[in-house]
Amino acid sequence: MEIKQLEDDNFVKERVSDLKRQADEAFKKQGYLNASVLYTQALKMDNFDAKLLSNRSLCWLRMGDGQRAFDDAAKCKRLRPKWAKAHYRQGAALMFMKEYMLRIPHSRVV
Repeated sequence: MEIKQLEDDNFVKERVSDLKRQADEAFKKQGYLNASVLYTQALKMDNFDAKLLSNRSLCWLRMGDGQRAFDDAAKCKRLRPKWAKAHYRQGAALMFMKEYMLRIPHSRVV
């Protein structure tokens, strides 16, 4: 039973890695919608990957959806509260939405 679980875990990790690679390639070609779909598929398999959320947040931002960008950045920040990029993504989304006065609780990186 343990061997089957290890095989399943390895399959999931490989699949997530493959989806991330495809999404990264799409992003580089400015295929932000395609990249966001691929990041979403990867997140369905591993919803605790802060990098995937950060990357998808940037896709939303590039497509002009500040609220989705903010939401993904906020989830990313909850997963990795000390990761500066998560804070940056959230701030970028707020700037895009022109929410200059919105105060984010606990936004200090320690």
